[in-house]
Amino acid sequence: MFGLKAFLSAAIFGSITTIIIKLTQGAEELKEMQQSIDDFIKHHRISKQLAKQMQESFDHEWKNTKGIDMNSILKMFPECIQADICLHLNRELLNNCPVFEDATEVTLRTLAILFKSTHVPPGDTLIHQGDLLYSIYFIRGGQIEILRNNESQAILGRNDILGENPCNTVTPGKSRCVVRGLTYCTLNKIHRDDLLQVFQLHPDFAQSFAEKFRVTFDLRQCELNESKPFHKLDDEVQMLIRQRRPKLQSDRRLSVLSQREEGIIVDCSMKQIFKICLIQKLID
Repeated sequence: MFGLKAFLSAAIFGSITTIIIKLTQGAEELKEMQQSIDDFIKHHRISKQLAKQMQESFDHEWKNTKGIDMNSILKMFPECIQADICLHLNRELLNNCPVFEDATEVTLRTLAILFKSTHVPPGDTLIHQGDLLYSIYFIRGGQIEILRNNESQAILGRNDILGENPCNTVTPGKSRCVVRGLTYCTLNKIHRDDLLQVFQLHPDFAQSFAEKFRVTFDLRQCELNESKPFHKLDDEVQMLIRQRRPKLQSDRRLSVLSQREEGIIVDCSMKQIFKICLIQKLID
């Protein structure tokens, strides 16, 4: 009995020691990285405003990743396991976004490994006016502001999509707007060419995507396509809309847009056929 107690005590003590060592190593690594950033700022005489943005961006990135390089971790495993990991990491997005609900598990695995995660601190610019729209962005958390000529156009939040619809265009368009972080924002993005390759591999998904996909904000056209009425938006987005009064968003404008979508039945079959034909042209 005494031997068993001693064994259990030693095992518990060993586990606690391992945890403490890992915490200490993590704290030391964080301190070294922060010191490197401070040295870089001093050496290159970075302005106070930019230095603050760099430090806040690093703090946010560390909070989300703990200094772990996801790409380096993934490369340690064969592609089949990489797909399983990416599917797990992107499961919430793939489950909650209606455009993916008809995709098979094989298609979802193909998509999951193509999604990349990016973080945008407050005040940081994700897309500049005139940038080519190579990617589609899905907001996982935080709030983004869309501006044109320094005037706020719209504020987007969780589960919103921005970019352009690749089913409507043969080549990438240019953004007519600036996309900037209002709060710390986490997004998933997928490259247009990668998505077209998925269409080629999975034509059934291509048809479903053409019928269902819609960006919340079309950066090419500078248009808001928002189906939710104002009162159904997240509380944080409602508050920011009231504070910043974006041009394309208001209680009345969003309510009218929602009523138009809910109350008018439009025959979209010809539009869907056009989109499907365009996708076929893109992937051929």
